[in-house]
Amino acid sequence: GEGKRQIVIKNNYDFSVIVKTKATESLLDFIQVESEFILQPGENKTLEVSIIIPQDAEFKEHRGKLRLEFYRESS
Repeated sequence: GEGKRQIVIKNNYDFSVIVKTKATESLLDFIQVESEFILQPGENKTLEVSIIIPQDAEFKEHRGKLRLEFYRESS
């Protein structure tokens, strides 16, 4: 199976921010998402997250978390 979601992120600060995505280990084999990017002041970005479960994956409930981390870009 496959699922996709979009997350809209906006930088409301007057400085650039680095955005990093971190998935729990249980999702690493299934998730497709951009791992790091920079947002300029006032910039919006639509982050697409895809979960793809291979046909040969064990039939069970798969759980995990995706965390977004924001850091001020150093000049």
